[in-house]
Amino acid sequence: HRQIICPNSCMWSGPAGELKAHMEICELHRVTCGREDTEEPGSMCPYTTERRNMPVHQADCLFRTIQCEFCLRPVSYRHITAHSLECEDRREVCAQCGVQVYSRHKQQHDEMICPVALLKCEYAAYGCTERRTQQALQEHLQDDAYQHLRLLQLTLRQLADKSEGWDEEVRAVKDELMGNLGASVKDADRILEEFANSKEAFESEALGYTRQLDEIEVNFKEATDFLEMDLHLIKADQHQKILAVEEENTELRGLLELLEAKDHAEKSINAMGKVREKSEKDIAKIKWDVEELFHG
Repeated sequence: HRQIICPNSCMWSGPAGELKAHMEICELHRVTCGREDTEEPGSMCPYTTERRNMPVHQADCLFRTIQCEFCLRPVSYRHITAHSLECEDRREVCAQCGVQVYSRHKQQHDEMICPVALLKCEYAAYGCTERRTQQALQEHLQDDAYQHLRLLQLTLRQLADKSEGWDEEVRAVKDELMGNLGASVKDADRILEEFANSKEAFESEALGYTRQLDEIEVNFKEATDFLEMDLHLIKADQHQKILAVEEENTELRGLLELLEAKDHAEKSINAMGKVREKSEKDIAKIKWDVEELFHG
């Protein structure tokens, strides 16, 4: 058999048929690391060096895996920092109560669960500025139910005043239409009919909300009387106080649903504004046509 030497200039020589097997172990043969990225499948380390130097590289290879301290999954070294910050099993220690919580639940813990953190009152959107611990907040909801009723009443009154302002503006637009439309009666009637239909729908909806406001006022009066009676009962029987307040909180949630109905009314009012804008454009066109008719 013909003898050959290693093309890598190592000390090996032998039959040509054994060269391939030698290349698999030759310390001077250049090889590629080829470690695959755990976070980017298909991406591999391209580093190339002599086989004898590969262990040194692999010890520091950016594609080498390291175990995540939270989920214990092997992660490529070059991604371990970003993975640790976003790991679903990452835990943080609550600075308030010292409990370990998952990072993805930290905000929920701080705002709703932590027994030590100061939480906002659920009526903060309506003006309540109280911030208390979870247990103290429940006591606040029970003890200050009447104040919460007053805040809701003020909010509803503001919405009612806004609705009255829109009604006055609607009447002003109608008066302007009646004063400016003279010659083009047919077009004016069409515009007024469209406007009247929109106004009728708005007035009907506004009437519904007015009735709801009247009902709310009655409920407020009944709730106030009930609270005054309940304050006397608290001194005699604490258990009766808790039952009465729970019933009152149920009524408060009903009032919150009425507030959502008022939001819907504001959307209808905005729609009326768009109708008015369209009417003003039609009026301008009619006036132009009339002027063209008389001066043409």
